[in-house]
This record gives sequence, structure tokens and C-alpha cells, in this order.
Amino acid sequence: MAGRDLCNPGPMTDSLPFLAGGGEAARMIAERDWSDHPLGPPQTWPESLRTALSLVLNSPESMILAWGPELHFFFNDTYFPLLGPRLPWAMGERFDRVWADAWDQAKPIIDDAFAGKSRRFEDLPWTLATDRGEAQTWWSFSYSRVLDGEGRIAGLFVFTNETTKRIRMEALQRESEAALRRSESFLAATLQGLPVGVIIADAEGRIVHDNAANREIWGMPPQTVNWESYGDWVGYWPETGERLRAEEWGMARALLHGETVRGELVEIERFDGGGRRLFLNNAAPIRDRAGAIVGGVVAELDVTERIEVERRRGRARRSPASTPSGSSSRSRPARSSARGSGICPATASPWTRGSPAPSASIRRSAARA
Repeated sequence: MAGRDLCNPGPMTDSLPFLAGGGEAARMIAERDWSDHPLGPPQTWPESLRTALSLVLNSPESMILAWGPELHFFFNDTYFPLLGPRLPWAMGERFDRVWADAWDQAKPIIDDAFAGKSRRFEDLPWTLATDRGEAQTWWSFSYSRVLDGEGRIAGLFVFTNETTKRIRMEALQRESEAALRRSESFLAATLQGLPVGVIIADAEGRIVHDNAANREIWGMPPQTVNWESYGDWVGYWPETGERLRAEEWGMARALLHGETVRGELVEIERFDGGGRRLFLNNAAPIRDRAGAIVGGVVAELDVTERIEVERRRGRARRSPASTPSGSSSRSRPARSSARGSGICPATASPWTRGSPAPSASIRRSAARA
């Protein structure tokens, strides 16, 4: 498309001054043979046509002027891309020939405009024939009539803009958002279906997701503002009975130090006061592409029942053989203190100091979790 030189409009404006500043579209008008055209040579066109056409040619917006009873078609440089294969022959042709494939849609709109009902349309779908076959396109445009000096209908102004690219981008965006929602729904369903407790936190330590298995272990989790809120959680190191500090929880270590925790045995008091549970804790940081920690994830394998079974087996192995019938031996009175019973005195939990460490099978289960 040739650029416009408003300071030096060219020799064609000597005889056709209304074409000044009209760019390539003006050149097409000047070079066309109008001798057999219904409008006649441009030198004879009425002043109203010349004035309206000058407005269209100099507009930075995509515009059409359709003139006379047969709506002869004029356009400016900005309209060129919309014509496709029609561009070489469209200037001055009848509207119904230029847009023959869209005439059934355009005709009622034109009739309304001529009746004084100017209309505007946003993102109207329009099927067009292009050099690559039929194409579904979208347009925004407005139609308004042009009156001559006597108040008679002389022609039609059409301001038009193709919005196909934006419409398709918006459709693609909607499809992407729908796919994201499906993915998020699938992930949420997966988390809820996992047989291990899962907690996900943001970079500050606020819990943003957890699943049903986690609530079976802990009960309903309280609101957390950051990792320091973990100090409100009641948990113990079973081997020592010491309570975990906020920064000792696996999630906090993952967030603060990027640590990965595997198979760490922890005993907790449920949030709802529903007793204690033992689980193997696994934690890891979540990093973005640059490697920055943006969150953390914890997986908890509840081993309360398995630990209790192992404790009972260990106690059975340590119990003395039954006294033979008729023996005169006497049993020593049992001691009922927590220390004597083997229960961890700091927690009075089912974990016993004398019990064996969690079995290899429990450790393997933790690693898989």
C-alpha cells in the first residue's frame, strides 16, 4: 500500500483536487476508465459526491461510500485488507457485486439506513469468500445515509472494522480458561481421592488446600496466616516426647530452607480433640521455573494402627513365659506409672520407648507416599 504525501499530493489533483491526500485509493479512482460508467467521468461528478468521497479517502478509519441508486462502491486505503481478492476491481463497482456473498445480510441493513434508521453492529459474524475459500469472519460496522443539498438520498456511509482476530483470540482465551478449570477440577478430585493426607501451602505458609485424608488425621484445620501459625499445632517427636516448634514442622522447613522431608514419624493431637494420631510426614518445597520457593506440599501416611500392632507384638515378645502348673513362684506386683508401663511420659501416648522403631514396611510406605 503506498504511503500518503499530503504536502505533495501528485499531478492527479490538478484536475481532480478532491482526491488530494487520498493515497492509493485516490490513484485507483484517477486511473480507472469511467467513460462507460453510470456515474460518468470524475470531472462531472456532483459536488456532494466529491465532498463525501474526499472525507472517506482522507479518513484514518476503514470507510466505504456507496453512491447513487445502484450503490457504486468507493473505499479508502485502510479498507484494502478487507477486500482480499476483490481489491483490483472493486473500486466503483456496485455494492451487490463487490459483496455478492454478503448481500442478503447487507440489504435489510441498507434499507433501514435509507429509511433514516442508522444502525451500528458489534462483532457481527459474516461468512465471506476469500482467495483461500469461504471464511467465517466478524465485523463491527455502522451504516448511515448521505443526503444531497436538496435533502434527497444520495448514498451511504459505512464505517467498518474487522474484529475477527480479536473474536478468535477471545474464543481461544475462553477455551484456555475452560481447560484450566477442567485441569484444576481434575487435580482437586485427585487430591481428594488420595489415601494419604495432603496439605498445600503458599510461600508464606498459609494452607491453601488440603484433602479428606488429611482431615481424617487432623480434623478440620484452623486458619493459618503463615508458617509461624504452626506453633498452634500440637505435635510431638515420639522418641523424645518433645513438642514440635513452629519451625520444626516439615512444611516450615520446606518453605524456609528448601528441605525435603521423608518418612519422619510425628505424633499429633487432633484439632477437634478427637485423640492422637501417628503419621509419617513427607514434605517438599514447590519452586517456580526460576527456582524460587513459591509454596510447599506435605503428604502424611497415617500409621497409628500399624504402630500399635507393632507395639503389642513387641510387648508380647518381651513378656515372661507362663509359670508351670504347681510352681510356687509368685508374681511381682505390677507398677502403674507411665514410665514403668513403657508409655512416653511426656505425651502419655501409645508410643512406648521400649517399642521397636517403625518397621521397614512402614518406612517403605512413607517413601512411596
